[in-house]
Amino acid sequence: MLLISLVIGAVTLVPGGNAQRRELDQAGRQLLATMQLSREEAVYQNMEIGLEIKEDGFSFRGYSEKEQKWIELPQGFMQPKPFPEWLEAEFKDATSFFELKPPEQDEVRMYGEEKEDLFLPQILFLSSGEVTPFTLTLRISSDADAQVVLKTDGLAPIEIVRDTDEED
Repeated sequence: MLLISLVIGAVTLVPGGNAQRRELDQAGRQLLATMQLSREEAVYQNMEIGLEIKEDGFSFRGYSEKEQKWIELPQGFMQPKPFPEWLEAEFKDATSFFELKPPEQDEVRMYGEEKEDLFLPQILFLSSGEVTPFTLTLRISSDADAQVVLKTDGLAPIEIVRDTDEED
């Protein structure tokens, strides 16, 4: 009887973990598709598009040359999206020659926005079709082995990398 209950308990636990891994894989594929659409949209609209990744989600905005600021875009696929509570995102910029830093309070007044509302994208989708080189890792916070890695060198398509060994 004890053996049967242990087996049933083990079988019951496995689907829950697999369900979260499937959700992680789906979240990675959805973000990849959204990034690919955003890259194409930047070319078609002749507009630079930025992607800001935060702890709780991500958002896209387009850069208006006329207004000289980041503006919200009407496309439904570019609306801000939250991450599930169990998901962690780790962003690595493949370049080291620039870093977007939050402006000082005096500079915030110049932009006319609150410091909390400033949009500082880590990834840029340029109207030329190029993208900021990056590696973005999505993982389950309670299971570091369960992860999805999105990566590009800036010119090649963004892809999900299955082999997560770093090439240096």
